[in-house]
Amino acid sequence: MRKTGGKKNYGWGSKAGYAGIMALKHHLGQKHGSLRSHIYRWTIFARYLNESGLRDTRLVTTDTLLAYAMTLQTRIEAGQLSRSYAVNLISTVNVTMSLLRGESSIRISPKLILGPRTRIRTTPPAGMNRAIVAAAAQYIADRTAPKEASVIHLAREAGLRLREACLMDIDEALIQAERGKMRIIRGTKGGYGRNMQRWIPVRDSLIDALRRANEVRGESKCLVPPNKTLKQFTDSVHYFWNLARTNYDLRKIHDLRAAYACDRYQQITGYPAPVFSKGKVLATQSADLRAREIISAELGHRRIDIIGAYIGGRS
Repeated sequence: MRKTGGKKNYGWGSKAGYAGIMALKHHLGQKHGSLRSHIYRWTIFARYLNESGLRDTRLVTTDTLLAYAMTLQTRIEAGQLSRSYAVNLISTVNVTMSLLRGESSIRISPKLILGPRTRIRTTPPAGMNRAIVAAAAQYIADRTAPKEASVIHLAREAGLRLREACLMDIDEALIQAERGKMRIIRGTKGGYGRNMQRWIPVRDSLIDALRRANEVRGESKCLVPPNKTLKQFTDSVHYFWNLARTNYDLRKIHDLRAAYACDRYQQITGYPAPVFSKGKVLATQSADLRAREIISAELGHRRIDIIGAYIGGRS
């Protein structure tokens, strides 16, 4: 509900930072997967407003947003900020200003200011070899971190985001796996799993990963230990993964999602993903499009253009 009246920050609070956070929480809900990211990015903009002498979001105009975007562009050119994160920063400002005002007339296009975002993978993901990923996971397990190791297996075999792998209801997943497909609900980005059906096929390697997770989860429904918060556990996963990946020539955990996507492309089309053929699509146009649509849904994305970041472009 939009706050009414001519109060400072549209009635959401006396300070811009706090007002934006309240608007985000009110409209997105405490459990919205993107809430924490939006809050953090809005806080950065609120700091910019404060440094610019603007302490009331009613005074923010399109010119204010353009000036903010220019400071981000300067940092990009200096190598201090990635273009993709700058786009996210501007997108959060657009979203939050719309929620504060109750309409979206004050906004700018990140693409027009920063240029189009490149989302095409040009190098194969490092996690394609399951034996190497398994060895890295065993390295982690041997360091008294079997739950963290199970997260790695789930990320590779189901194409899950880190948060999704940590919060997966193991009991429910095992029941569904017996039917040949599994629905992803907990920990999804933007509430995708609840608002839209997201199912993934189950193979023997995924069943093995689920059984391994079931053996080490203890009394919890998921892999997050009862004595740790989700953030503490994901930090632990990152810590052990960083120890392991340097020994096995692996990269970020997110690369395991890309490996899953490349596997699925091969299974669906019968051809390797374009990233393995220097960007050339070997499958027919219709088969390639169908594969991208399926993989997009399985990974929890709403647009197929994003899939190029996982499997390569469409030449």
